[in-house]
Amino acid sequence: GSNPRHVTDGGSVRGSIAGAGFPLGDYDPEWSLDGQLIVFERGLSTQGNSGEGVWTICITSLDGRHFRNLTNSQRVEGLPGFSPDGKRIVFFVFSQIDQLNDIMTIRPDGTGEQRLTDGFQTHDFYPSYIPGARSGEPADAPSHKPF
Repeated sequence: GSNPRHVTDGGSVRGSIAGAGFPLGDYDPEWSLDGQLIVFERGLSTQGNSGEGVWTICITSLDGRHFRNLTNSQRVEGLPGFSPDGKRIVFFVFSQIDQLNDIMTIRPDGTGEQRLTDGFQTHDFYPSYIPGARSGEPADAPSHKPF
């Protein structure tokens, strides 16, 4: 567009390559439906307990002043997305040590992390919300099903 905004600093580590071949930094942003928040994944380190580096879920306000690391773990976490009501964020998590390869949700304030799948051998990736689905929904979003 004609009015781009810089809302993150891209992470503090630059030039390093994580295990999946991506430079460390910020990826996969998604806007909240009210347009006030952006959730994204941040590559922080080439170390960690996943074998693929450390990638966390972060959130910021539109102006970039209210940045928060939501998950702050040693895992690979990515592809975040807001629930339609904005009460949950869905994302995938991978950790060889913790035997995780699952879909999780968390509240935008960083509380209430929930594991929705148990699929270390099945590679649960690419989560999204589908309005109107009826099974597997988080307790505080009864009309939406995360995948």
